[in-house]
Amino acid sequence: MLKNQYKWVLLVTVLLSLEVKAQSDFSDTFSGAYLGVEIGPVSYNTQITFDGVDDPAGRGGFGYSAFFGYSKLFNKLLVGGECHITGEKEPDPYTFDPAVTGFSDLELKRSASLGFDLRGGYLHKRLLLYGSLGYARHKQTVLIDGVPLDQFSGGSDPERFGRILLGLGLEIAVTQRLSIRGSFKHMRGHDLDRTDFGSVATSAGLQRLDVEPNLLQIFTGVIFHI
Repeated sequence: MLKNQYKWVLLVTVLLSLEVKAQSDFSDTFSGAYLGVEIGPVSYNTQITFDGVDDPAGRGGFGYSAFFGYSKLFNKLLVGGECHITGEKEPDPYTFDPAVTGFSDLELKRSASLGFDLRGGYLHKRLLLYGSLGYARHKQTVLIDGVPLDQFSGGSDPERFGRILLGLGLEIAVTQRLSIRGSFKHMRGHDLDRTDFGSVATSAGLQRLDVEPNLLQIFTGVIFHI
C-alpha cells in the first residue's frame, strides 16, 4: 500500500514538474524578439465635409502588415514595443452631387504606413491578452475627379499624415517558437482641413474641406519568436 502511495506521489511530482516547465517554456516564448505577418478586413468610415455638406462615407476593404518587436515579461506582466509597416486596399471613390459640390468624386490614395506601438499585457499559461498604443505616418494623395487637390486650392498638397492607433489583441503560443494572434486597431482623427489646402475652387465655390478618418482593422497573424 505504501509503495503504491510513493508511486502516486512520484507521478504527481513529475506531472507538476512538467506543467511548471511547460509554463516556463511558454513564458520564455513571449520574452525576447519576434517578427510576423498579419492580414484582415479594414473598415473605412471617413467623414468628409464640404461647407457643411456631410458624407459619412463607409467603405470596406482589406489590409496587411509585417512587424518586428521585442517584449519583456515581469512575472505575468508583459511590456514591449513593436515596429510595423501596414498597407490597406484603397477605398472606392467617395461620390458627391456635382450640383452641390462642383465635382462628382473624391479619391484618397494612401501609401503603406510606418508605425510604432507600445504594448502591455497579461500572460496566463499560453494566452497573452494585451493592449497597444501607437503612432503611424503615411503618405496621402487626394484627387478630385482625377486631379490632385492642390490644383483646386490655394495651398499645397500635403504629403504625410500622422495617426494615433489604439489596439487590443489576444496571442496564443502554439509552440515555443510559434504563436498566432488576433488584433483589433482603431484610428480616428482630424486629417485634412482648410489650413492645409486653402479654398477649394470648384464651380460650386466651396470654401472649406474637412476629412476626418475613422479606420478599423481586424487582423489575424502568425508570429515567429527569435
